[in-house]
Amino acid sequence: MGRYSGGRPTYNEVHQAYTQLQQLGDSSALDRLIAGAGKPAVVEVWKAGPEPPTFLQRLQAGFASDPLSEAQIYQEQGVPASVRGDEVVYQTPQGQTPVDPAGFDFPGDVADLGGEAPATILSILGGLVGGGPISGGAGAVAGGMAGDAIRQKAAQQFGSKRDYDLGQTAIEGGTSLLGEAGGAVASKALKGPLRESVQAPGFQKLSEDVARFDADLETNLAGTAPLEATASGDMMPAWAQRLREDDQYGATIRDKVDIPFREEIANAMDKIGEWLPGEGPTATRRSREEVGSMLRDAVTATQQQRRGTRTGLYEGFEEVIDPSVLPDMTATRDAIGEIMSSNIMKRQKSGTTGRAALENALEEASAIDNYTTLQVVRQGIFDEANMAKTDPTKMSKGVEGLFEKLYAALKADENAFLEAGGGTGSEVARQRGGEAMRYAAEMFGADESKFVRRVLGDAEKATNIADMVRNATPEQVKALRLSVGMGPADIMQQGAQESMLEATEEGATAWAALQLEVFKDLRQAAQTTPGQLRQRMVGPERGGPELISGQKLQTALGKYKDGALEEIFGPAVTRDLKTFASLVKDLTLTESTLGNFSNTARASGSMVNDVKDIFGPGGMGSMAIARIVSRSLTGFIGTKAFTWPMGRRVLRGDARWQNLAPATALESLGRLGGQVGAREYIRPLLGGK
Repeated sequence: MGRYSGGRPTYNEVHQAYTQLQQLGDSSALDRLIAGAGKPAVVEVWKAGPEPPTFLQRLQAGFASDPLSEAQIYQEQGVPASVRGDEVVYQTPQGQTPVDPAGFDFPGDVADLGGEAPATILSILGGLVGGGPISGGAGAVAGGMAGDAIRQKAAQQFGSKRDYDLGQTAIEGGTSLLGEAGGAVASKALKGPLRESVQAPGFQKLSEDVARFDADLETNLAGTAPLEATASGDMMPAWAQRLREDDQYGATIRDKVDIPFREEIANAMDKIGEWLPGEGPTATRRSREEVGSMLRDAVTATQQQRRGTRTGLYEGFEEVIDPSVLPDMTATRDAIGEIMSSNIMKRQKSGTTGRAALENALEEASAIDNYTTLQVVRQGIFDEANMAKTDPTKMSKGVEGLFEKLYAALKADENAFLEAGGGTGSEVARQRGGEAMRYAAEMFGADESKFVRRVLGDAEKATNIADMVRNATPEQVKALRLSVGMGPADIMQQGAQESMLEATEEGATAWAALQLEVFKDLRQAAQTTPGQLRQRMVGPERGGPELISGQKLQTALGKYKDGALEEIFGPAVTRDLKTFASLVKDLTLTESTLGNFSNTARASGSMVNDVKDIFGPGGMGSMAIARIVSRSLTGFIGTKAFTWPMGRRVLRGDARWQNLAPATALESLGRLGGQVGAREYIRPLLGGK
């Protein structure tokens, strides 16, 4: 026994002194303890028994790979330990007590894991460094074997008398390989089993586009969309579709996923329509006759208002010039000369209908002697030619063309006079003249559009206006919009003046009715059925949700020429419609990944057939029961995964804790779980210790 250190003795010091007395008859050690601490203190320590092994002692003993080595390490530390069966105990006055008490013992149980640390940590690092499935496994094996070698050498240093066991190291390598496989699964589960799938090319952008659409229109497509729709691969979609067809779980998927998603799609369509001016998408739909009549009336009211505006501009110009001044009539004189020498003027009768009116117009044009007369003659020629367009019998095509030639020349001379400020040299005159000229030109361009005249020329054609704009060019739709008296279709520019032509209240109201007509036509064209979606639900006619097909909506939008819808709805609403159609199509399985999915498997694998097999002949009962149990288990798990909001977020890797923790930390934690689990449950099966 070493020299007594003074103070209250430890149990080991008392035990060694007592052993020396019993075995050698030498009481000197015990006498020193009594002299130093007093007999009562020595007796009290002896009766209390030894203290449990300390944290450091258990940490060192944790490096042992078998009970005997563990006891040897404790003995080296002065703990009277021995092996009883498969456990290590230490001697107390009350008998032998296990070193590791039953139940969780903190921090002792933590110290016991110290020996597992080298192999566990090095196998995790080896797997992380290796990276891929093969190289990661090799790295984990190498790390685990190196860690076990360190463990055995450390155990010998701490007091184990066991020789180095190469077989144990080999078993540790196998355990590390299996732990790496399990850790990879655990890591993927922690990071989100579908995280890589939803981040695959195309699918990540789909999720981002849905989130952006939701933020812009305050919808919840991302929260209600089927989980499988935003993940790449066919396994999840096939599993989800099988659950929809399942007798037991199909109703749950329908009520908690499919119907809410379809309702949100309809809500999103409403949200897009809310950007339209006027009455909005839920207003009572007008008849086509009423819409056509509103547009025609708006054109009439707008023309009257704009004629007044044009007259005012010309009067303002005339206030600062001398109306008696003769403009430069060069273009008109040249046109008169060309017309007089044309073949039509030389013919006797054929193709000369209306020539008398042309001759009168030429005579009046030749007699123009001031600006006021120029205006009167030019307007009279325009009115004559305009009447001929409504009644083709009044004028032959050749004569009509000469009328238009004369009108164009008169207009050119008038415009030159306006731009020059009436020859006065006044800046005010030039400014007013230019404004009057441009306003008249824009007004003429809108009112004389052939498309506008064709669709609004009579009431019958006007009733088909919604169909006719489907085949119109953007320029034709714009001319119609300006002629009706509607300002910019862009919702971001409402109230602004797009051109010199002012918008009118009648025009805005009529155009809103047309927008609503076109919008509801698109919505009607996008309707689909439960059968086409391959979903088990009733249609809207029986109280089910409105079923909108993204694919059908895309087809309906594609029937309009590029740029035409922007002129009808404006860029923002058109963009939302096209984005919405694309998103709904990509989020609908039967319109994207499962276009060829068949329902035939459901009939042969139904619950009813399994029940029949249980009680039917042929010895199929046990297999049918196994199928029922398997289907019920997978159905229960799948239904929870597809319908539980938190489960959906965890599977996608969108849970808050998954985004707060670095991906490397989650992967390391998963690998740690795999390695610990492998050492706890698999290594004993391999013969390891």
